[in-house]
Amino acid sequence: MAFCKKCGAYIPIDETACPACGYDPEAEAKAEAEAKAKAEEEARRAEREAQSWAAREKAREEEERRRAEQRRQWEERRKQGFTGGAAQSQYTSQRTGQSSASQGQYASQRTENTWAPPWTQGTGQSTSQSGYGTYSQQREQARESVENQKLSVLSYLGPLLFIPMFLRGNDDFARYHTNQGLVLMIATALGTTLASWSGLGLASAAVSIFNLYCVVKGIGNVLKGKKEPLPLIGQIKLF
Repeated sequence: MAFCKKCGAYIPIDETACPACGYDPEAEAKAEAEAKAKAEEEARRAEREAQSWAAREKAREEEERRRAEQRRQWEERRKQGFTGGAAQSQYTSQRTGQSSASQGQYASQRTENTWAPPWTQGTGQSTSQSGYGTYSQQREQARESVENQKLSVLSYLGPLLFIPMFLRGNDDFARYHTNQGLVLMIATALGTTLASWSGLGLASAAVSIFNLYCVVKGIGNVLKGKKEPLPLIGQIKLF
């Protein structure tokens, strides 16, 4: 048999709560235990936060001390740099003097030894000079070949073919394409005349298409460096 500690009412067996006032000692004890556990957890959390804040403050102070030390060392090196300027200038002058002497020696050696292309080395002074002359001649011939190729394009542009004919008449490549262009111009003129006499517009169009095709093909052969005859009339040689 049990009685309520607050109101004194009878509490039935196997029950803990008072039926009169509702007081439950076990619930009260449980609530107190939960409150105590919560307070202890809050205290531990606050302690952890305090420790974390202290650690961050310590790290910040260490970082500030490290930066202050770096600034101090930089100031010391800067001051030492001002005092060591004379030594550095002397070292620079010594290096400049040595470099000038080395360059002078190298220049004298190059002046004494006549340069020759790699493919003529080991054959003597006269051979190296003749080899250099051959190389210059080859470069001049290559330049002339390019100029001849450029002018040969005019061989397929009607009356302009007389420009490479008179300027590059001694070159075999230019002379070949000049002959092809002259044959094409004469054949086109004859074809156009015959087509106009016959009165057939289709024939005149065919002559124009053939002329355009030959012009494109001839210029293409020039740009490719080829000596290829034009169709139908390419085997005719006038000069």
